[in-house]
Amino acid sequence: MSLADEYCGRILDTLERLGVRDDTCVLWTVDHGDQMWEHQLFLKGCMYEGSVHVPLFVSVPGAAPTRRDELVEHVDLFPTICELVGARTPESVQGRSLIPLLGRGPTPADWRQAVFSQLDDVRMIRTAAWKLIVYGNGPGELYDLKNDPGELSNLVGDRDHQKTVENLQNQLHQ
Repeated sequence: MSLADEYCGRILDTLERLGVRDDTCVLWTVDHGDQMWEHQLFLKGCMYEGSVHVPLFVSVPGAAPTRRDELVEHVDLFPTICELVGARTPESVQGRSLIPLLGRGPTPADWRQAVFSQLDDVRMIRTAAWKLIVYGNGPGELYDLKNDPGELSNLVGDRDHQKTVENLQNQLHQ
């Protein structure tokens, strides 16, 4: 992270030095995380937070710097760029512009409550509080992200959480 932060800083410093910082939007992200031995895994290829929760930096002239916790997806970048440059976003695009989240304003009332990911036959739905990972046709892992952010206690077989599993499965299938 330190290396990425340094290089991002170099880009911003260069834009400032060239006198174009106030006319430039910067979006920085990565395509996946890296387990770094979390869950005794390296690289990517799983649905744990270390692999699927990635950084996103958006800097737009005039927007107050802030940190946001709303759920966003990479499919949101294209409509965001379209809006920033004044282009029409095609109807077929699945994402939505992140412009309403820039600055310190309130979260739009209709903002998404879940994000999704898929890698071959492994699918995931993540909300602010829960993550369900499905392998093939059946649930494989359920995590309470508020109380277990390290995803160490799989609750998928716990009777007390079956309604949560069903609810998340229904959202995933929709």
